[in-house]
Amino acid sequence: MYHSEAKTKRIVFKGELGVFNRLQSIYHDSKFVEKVRESLYQGLPLIANLRCGLWYSEKFDAKVYFKSTDGHYGNWSFSTNRLNLHLLDIVNKFNGAIIIDSTRKGKKFPDSFSRTIPIWTCVINRVLLILKRKQHKQKHQQQQGEEEEEEEIEIEWDTELNMPGWVSDSEKDQVENKVVNKFVNQLLECGADLSGISKSVKKPLRPIWICCESILQWSDSIVNPEELKFHPLYLVSCSDNRREGHPSYRQYVQGAGDDEEQWSFGLTPQLFWSNHKEILAQNRDYIEDYISQLLLDSKINSIEIVDENDNSSNNNNNNNNNNNNNNNNNNNNNNNNNNNNNIDFGEIDKVGETNFYISDSLKCLNNKIWNKFDIILNCSEIIYKGIVNEEEGKDQVRKSNYLHLPIREGKIGKNDLFNQLQQAEDFIIKKLIENSSYKILIHSTTGKSNCVSIIMAIITKYFLKYNNNNNNNNNNNNNNNNNNKNGKDKNSEDDDDDDDDEEINESNFYFKFSSSPKFKVEKIDIKISYLFIEKYCSQSLPCKSMRLAVNKHLMSPKPSLVYKGYLKENKK
Repeated sequence: MYHSEAKTKRIVFKGELGVFNRLQSIYHDSKFVEKVRESLYQGLPLIANLRCGLWYSEKFDAKVYFKSTDGHYGNWSFSTNRLNLHLLDIVNKFNGAIIIDSTRKGKKFPDSFSRTIPIWTCVINRVLLILKRKQHKQKHQQQQGEEEEEEEIEIEWDTELNMPGWVSDSEKDQVENKVVNKFVNQLLECGADLSGISKSVKKPLRPIWICCESILQWSDSIVNPEELKFHPLYLVSCSDNRREGHPSYRQYVQGAGDDEEQWSFGLTPQLFWSNHKEILAQNRDYIEDYISQLLLDSKINSIEIVDENDNSSNNNNNNNNNNNNNNNNNNNNNNNNNNNNNIDFGEIDKVGETNFYISDSLKCLNNKIWNKFDIILNCSEIIYKGIVNEEEGKDQVRKSNYLHLPIREGKIGKNDLFNQLQQAEDFIIKKLIENSSYKILIHSTTGKSNCVSIIMAIITKYFLKYNNNNNNNNNNNNNNNNNNKNGKDKNSEDDDDDDDDEEINESNFYFKFSSSPKFKVEKIDIKISYLFIEKYCSQSLPCKSMRLAVNKHLMSPKPSLVYKGYLKENKK
């Protein structure tokens, strides 16, 4: 069979961008990341900029999410849904950080490094200075020389917009004059808790750009970050733009980790690095089949939780049996003391002062962990053989406190999330009505964004409460909206914006479980819940498509129809 010249070129081009070349390119670029980490000050944490940057190292200390689209020319934006405030705590602790990302053909640095992060650092520096000056005024209200001290603080604190040299002066001036101060006001008014950060951060932030063309010296010739007047953010673009398109390097793909849904066949960075030697050793023609089998094994065969009540699995020695009995006794004691806040859950993350916990599947392979929780929701694609017993000709028999809702990770799982949010909500709320002090574990495969999405939906509808004054204001606004359904949409939007500015204050709301859901979820409710989630789960935030799925679930009246009696009472 013969193809036209154009179709032949498309086939060759598609093959060059296939999974084999991409994984080989990722492994090649990871060597540069290792070199950067060894060359720079070795105490600095290595941070991945999601989602592309997560592919380029086996071990990251943290994750951030700065989108390139927020830095596109003429479309500069500052997201209050992804504040990345946890980066300030990391930088303050280690006096700097190394952030890893990559970009596709045509550029040395992604727009997230050239524009998004420089704008973010400028906004953060200016907000911190404003807060520090306010704190300084409060502290020295009755002292003389107050103005001189304020000027000294402002001189020492860098508030300039530090952008790289390849960004034109014209664009820099537009960003400075049109958007930076606007973003400062947005951050101050969004309701985020910044007072503690402003007290702890002692130096401003400044980005420093590193690529494959940079000349790296040994760490003993680099200034210690503690000696600098700023906290350095080393922005490392790890793909080599010099190799792209060169005849000798036709197999190399610049920015190979970008848009993983289009080429990875479900392979995740964590699964790749845990099996990278075997994957990279595969032949080009068989690597896709190997990845498919690897994914299947990781979901079922390699994961097995044995129920402590299953006596058929006890094939160990007597010593092991005695140890198991002791462990069971300890687990029973833990179950009887569910209200004990001193239980050590290891690396499982607790969401604020609520009884929600999130984790990945690898941390849940211990019966001790499972026995410490009253409600367990598995929103990964993994099937636990000891929890779900499958028999021929019979339905699955599930533990009463366990529910499995398979939701794919990332953007491709947005429909799975939306379709199963109501079932997850009904399951958890039913258990909390029985006992509101139940400890709830929600876990997914590797990331935790699915878990966070489910928690955000539940706390918005059942936990978020306002003080009395705010409740009265909300009721009045709802009545006005019902009386003016037609013709006053613009005015109501303006009122909602005003309410957002007034009510997003930690003293105006709190979180406490209620068995009755909110009659109507407003945008301000979702915004407050998201700020709460970001404060405690800053490295597990869902992507935009998943947030929209949660918003659609909360704002739609259909899910609330489950509680018909409640709705009828409110409508009356």
